[in-house]
Amino acid sequence: MRSYDPRIIKALMKTMYLGLFLNTMGPIVIMVLLVVVRGDSFNMQGRMSLPEDGAMRSLLYVAIALSIIIILITYFMRKKLLESSVCPEGTAKLQYFNDRVIVIARVVYLLNAIHTVFGLVLYSVGFPLEIMMLFTAGTLISYQFFRPRPRVLEEFFERVTGERLE
Repeated sequence: MRSYDPRIIKALMKTMYLGLFLNTMGPIVIMVLLVVVRGDSFNMQGRMSLPEDGAMRSLLYVAIALSIIIILITYFMRKKLLESSVCPEGTAKLQYFNDRVIVIARVVYLLNAIHTVFGLVLYSVGFPLEIMMLFTAGTLISYQFFRPRPRVLEEFFERVTGERLE
């Protein structure tokens, strides 16, 4: 197994804790609280009943389309932010690297959390709990795709600081 520079691991762990809170624990806690407050239960019949109203179904389709668009925006924002960061002259390069990694992680994680917000809105207007679970799963899945990886942070570190890691 490849070992990584301790500076990379430190930055990675800060972002991972932030992501675990924003994109895993947060949505799950919201969902459990809603179940407890509203007294809903999980549908164990295997069928989910969606509202019959055409406007409500349209709202669901719009939310799904917006979730897909948010995934694309997250991908391009992450890519752009990782590629466009250059350390200004006179700034401590390691501090700038750490600050930029946190900023990029916050942007990505907040974009990922939008899926749960869509599910929360749909649930609050009358959709079943399973729809919110679907959008919460979207948050968890996009977290797995867009969370920082050591190799990506290594490349970012080398570009920002100019140091070559071995």
